[in-house]
Amino acid sequence: MVVPILADLVSKLNGAKNLRLKSVEVVVSKTSFKVVFLLQQIGVIKRFVILNSFERGHDVKLRVYLNYRGDGLTMFKSIKLVSKPGRPVHFSLKSLLKAKEGAFDSHIFIMSIKGRGVVLDQECLEHSLGGIPLISVEFF
Repeated sequence: MVVPILADLVSKLNGAKNLRLKSVEVVVSKTSFKVVFLLQQIGVIKRFVILNSFERGHDVKLRVYLNYRGDGLTMFKSIKLVSKPGRPVHFSLKSLLKAKEGAFDSHIFIMSIKGRGVVLDQECLEHSLGGIPLISVEFF
């Protein structure tokens, strides 16, 4: 199941932010690897390094380097897991637009869309699609 790995990723990134660590080591799946790649695209993390290869029967580990501003703070305020196994959430296009215009205007959602995989909320808006929000990234 992907959600416990995503929950671990979110927990480790928030912990690294609070402790002002330069990097953190995480176990990834294919979905969470794509999430890490998208976090790099939006500037939350500086880079990541694959510590071992995608071999059958082995957990893939990444070293993720957080991106800090000049004043010593991270680029993000918080990262939260939105959909959980016991509480799945689905955003229609209308509810995604409402969330982006309302209380979540400083957030970027990383969404899972059937047939397209894991994408940023901006791609959902461009293609007029809804989806399952996996992670919410709040910026300062």
